[in-house]
Amino acid sequence: MLETLFTDENRMGFKVSGHLDAKELDDLYRAVEGALADFDKTHLYIEVGDYTGFDAQFVASNLHRSFALMGKLSSFGRVAVVADQPWLRRAAKLESALLPHIAYEVYPLADRDLALAWVKGESGSPHQPALSIIATDRSDLVAFDIAGRLAAADIHRVAQAIESALAESPKISLLARFTKFEGMDASNLGDADYLHMKWSLLGHLDRYALIGAPHWLAATAQGASILIPGQIRAYAACAEDEAWRWLNAKPLDTQHNKSVQARSHDLAQNDA
Repeated sequence: MLETLFTDENRMGFKVSGHLDAKELDDLYRAVEGALADFDKTHLYIEVGDYTGFDAQFVASNLHRSFALMGKLSSFGRVAVVADQPWLRRAAKLESALLPHIAYEVYPLADRDLALAWVKGESGSPHQPALSIIATDRSDLVAFDIAGRLAAADIHRVAQAIESALAESPKISLLARFTKFEGMDASNLGDADYLHMKWSLLGHLDRYALIGAPHWLAATAQGASILIPGQIRAYAACAEDEAWRWLNAKPLDTQHNKSVQARSHDLAQNDA
């Protein structure tokens, strides 16, 4: 079934569920083709419910329409796919990587409102910041929390914090808390701020604590100590307090202790 959620000039949204028949597919084609013909940019929101398939015969007989749309990729603006099915999310992310000139984002259903606001132009950013700086009682410590996929703006944020700390102290420490790490855009590896941040830490890193980091990332960071001298330790999420003690620091967030205790309790229960 195809449900039209909204149509606002060059912004349109649809919800897909069940099986898409020939008429519904034709309606979808016509809506997108019409917008592409009338506007320089077309922004599209697609929400996927309990989707079971489509009329393959219709798609096969309308390949010329699909190829015509492929020829107008530069006319697509913001495209958001909202779905919880793992296979659909993986397919959408692969498609996004293959279409680098389109602002293509994939969201879980829980972030539906965020996706809608972005497609409609009500929000300038497709996602909430994945990295936030944690205030601490030490000026020579840069602590940050990662919850999501790191974008260029997140890299810039932590790079500026490190630069400010180095301006006050020749040696600094780092603490990275991985609440929900979803990777990093590959393009950021060549970002000027990212490279400058790595270079500036040479000879200036005292201690680096990673909390809840994926095993491969913790191993990579510890291996990097060959190039960036300094003590690097990885801690499980339930051992966050131990990491803060090792750094001889405390977070200034008054809710920190409660959240750490709750998280530690949950992890202990899961391990039991």
